[in-house]
Amino acid sequence: MKKQLLFGYSKSKTDDYIVSLLEEKEGIQKKLNYYMDISESLKEQVKVYQSREEEITQILVEARKSADKIILDAKKEADKLMRGVEDDVQQRLEVAEKDIRLLSDLKQQILVQEQSMKHSVEKLLNDYLNAVMSIDVRLLSEQEEEVSDKIEESQETIQKNRKIISFSKEYNNIEKESIPIYNFD
Repeated sequence: MKKQLLFGYSKSKTDDYIVSLLEEKEGIQKKLNYYMDISESLKEQVKVYQSREEEITQILVEARKSADKIILDAKKEADKLMRGVEDDVQQRLEVAEKDIRLLSDLKQQILVQEQSMKHSVEKLLNDYLNAVMSIDVRLLSEQEEEVSDKIEESQETIQKNRKIISFSKEYNNIEKESIPIYNFD
């Protein structure tokens, strides 16, 4: 067998080498196709993730807008409530201050009346005390004797009147013919 040489290489070795290169190329092509499929799959997954990321970003933006709106509305409502509470507190404070002024005025009037009454009672007590002090004890004893005499006189008069009344009752029981009539002509 004659070896055929091609540029110093044997044809069969070259053919074998070419076959091995073709097989290797085919293996590499399969790997490349496999990796290309994986790459396509990964690209699809990246697209899905990017789409999800965009959706999530959009959701986050919308959520942020909603949160900002809710916060703004809450601040407005809180301000409104605060103004309402402040107005209510102010009104209650004004009513309380008015009541305090009224009570203070009443207290002052009561104090003035109390002083006036104290003065009046003090004056009245002093007048009574002066009147009592000016009463002469001797006069009282004389008046007591006069009163006792008057009482005795009244009792005597009552006794006499009782006798007259009892005599009158007895007189009604006496017949008129039994009374002697005197004639002094």
